[in-house]
Amino acid sequence: MAIKVKLLNESRMEEMATVCRSREMHILVQVNADEHHIGDAYFKVYDSESYPKAQRVARVMYKKPFYVNHTTYNKMPWHLSTKERSDLVRLLNSPSCHIDRRNPKREYTNWEWAIIQYNTEICETDEKDTVDGNLGPHALSLDLTMPNYMELD
Repeated sequence: MAIKVKLLNESRMEEMATVCRSREMHILVQVNADEHHIGDAYFKVYDSESYPKAQRVARVMYKKPFYVNHTTYNKMPWHLSTKERSDLVRLLNSPSCHIDRRNPKREYTNWEWAIIQYNTEICETDEKDTVDGNLGPHALSLDLTMPNYMELD
């Protein structure tokens, strides 16, 4: 017998996929593993540091500066302004609060942590395998160069 469970506390679920957030810039970056994930590798950018407060979402590709059009789940589609794109790039280039557990002297950038989270959430490739380069067919390499997101249109 199958049992259906409905999650009532959405904020707890979204924390598991959070890459980074900035209260100053009003940005939240997430990777979500849901059955509706489509197309090329992408992450989500919200217009608030908190998912429940966010009104807009942009899905941004990892490998090229393009948006992914997809269901927005009660959030308006968002195309970032020049300043917002600049803030996103600055945030992704910033040091992450996450470190390599095997080498605590190595700090990740938020961009690297976004790759690790994508691999973990979408490709079922954990942090260790991502760092070691043991990647599945759809996993992203940790040395993937961040596209020029100033070219997002």
